[in-house]
Amino acid sequence: MKSTDKSSIALGVVLALLLGAPAYVFYMLLRLGPLGSAAARADYGAALAGQQLVLVLAAGAMGLFLLKWRAARAAEESLRALLAGLEAAGPQRAPISLPTGTPAELDRLAAACNHLLGQLHECRTTTLTQVMAERDYLTSVVNALDEALLVVDKNGRVELANPASSRLLGIPLAELACGVLPELAPRSPLAAQLLPHLAGVSGERGAARPFFTLPQARGEAAYQLLVGEVQTLEATTQTARTATLLTLRDVSAYKKLDQVKWRFLTTVSQELHTPLSRMQLSLQRLQDGKSGPLTPEQHNLAYTLSRDNKHLLKVVHDLLDVSQLEAGAIQLNFQTTHLPDIVQFVVATIRPQLQPKRLALEMQVPDGLPAVRADIEKTTWVLLSLLANAIRYAHLQDTLRIRASLLPTGQHVQVSVQDQGPGIAPELQERIFQRFTQLPAQGGGGLGLSIAREFMASQGGQLRVESEVGKGSTFSFTLPLAPAE
Repeated sequence: MKSTDKSSIALGVVLALLLGAPAYVFYMLLRLGPLGSAAARADYGAALAGQQLVLVLAAGAMGLFLLKWRAARAAEESLRALLAGLEAAGPQRAPISLPTGTPAELDRLAAACNHLLGQLHECRTTTLTQVMAERDYLTSVVNALDEALLVVDKNGRVELANPASSRLLGIPLAELACGVLPELAPRSPLAAQLLPHLAGVSGERGAARPFFTLPQARGEAAYQLLVGEVQTLEATTQTARTATLLTLRDVSAYKKLDQVKWRFLTTVSQELHTPLSRMQLSLQRLQDGKSGPLTPEQHNLAYTLSRDNKHLLKVVHDLLDVSQLEAGAIQLNFQTTHLPDIVQFVVATIRPQLQPKRLALEMQVPDGLPAVRADIEKTTWVLLSLLANAIRYAHLQDTLRIRASLLPTGQHVQVSVQDQGPGIAPELQERIFQRFTQLPAQGGGGLGLSIAREFMASQGGQLRVESEVGKGSTFSFTLPLAPAE
């Protein structure tokens, strides 16, 4: 029940007492009749005394009610003032003040609220100062970086840019920091080249990190692009949102060192290629008996030398291929071809190598696959390399599988080579495609998979691996369909 309802009931009771007392006396007088007798006068006196008692009680109750009502009204006004002061609390707030006559308890409560609000305001000011100091510190760090940084939201709007990115893009920092990258692309060739990379993240497995060559005052400079994701909170709605982080790293010095290294390796490879080739021809003549009969021991020695010489020739050929890839001098001869023909040729070439381990080879290559656009020589080399690796790591009597199928997108055909070897640990599955990287107990120069991936990339395809330790590996490459004639 509300306080106003209780007050109304109490007031009604008091009024009833005040009005009922005279009525009761009048009623008693009517019953008593004339006041001539002593008994009547006694009764009349008793009635008057009762009326006075009732009036006194009623007046006391009325006084108590008025005092209580006034105290309740004062407390209510004080509580309303306290609530209004709390609701209006802010950075520029005034202390909460209560009206005159407020009970002491509410005064103490108001003082406690003022003290608490003061502490909150002080804490808020300190926290805001710390946040602004950290923001200024991080801004100075970002601006001092030599690497160009851009943070772009899903709509292409630039949320963060540093002076290095402004210099590379050729756009003033004030315009870049609040601009939209697709709208800035016509003014900056580099911005146009960055647009396709907004949707992908280069930290993913198998993703390439492209290089850009930009003219500088002292010649050309090479920059490597790294793409990442930034998770932030919307300031107003506190909902999570994702932005793209673009980083351009100056790798000109490393590229120059690479050029020196590859020039040296190319020279050494070319110098070694000719004598190794002559040695191979001579060893072949010895094995064929064209230089006279050999004893069994001499034949075994010639076979061992020929095998090692072939390995050295393969390493030299790989180095020459990589050198051509580095120099951009690799020649591609694109043709419209059918992958089943390439698979049949590769299988016929490599089948003798299955015998020492008694390996089985299964093929699931439909004849009705659509034609692809590929360099037949490079694609054959890649498939031969993948099958040779599968044979090398297979166990006795394992089964190798070659599969080919049209991908669901309808734009590429995929060829996969599956083995039952030891498998590759997840942390090594990307490293094996890097140059001069070998798995534990792996032979070779660590260039085959690197060359194979670059051959596929140059043809518009991809090369990747899926593997589980102890269950084998599956290497897959894709090639685009040939254009319709």
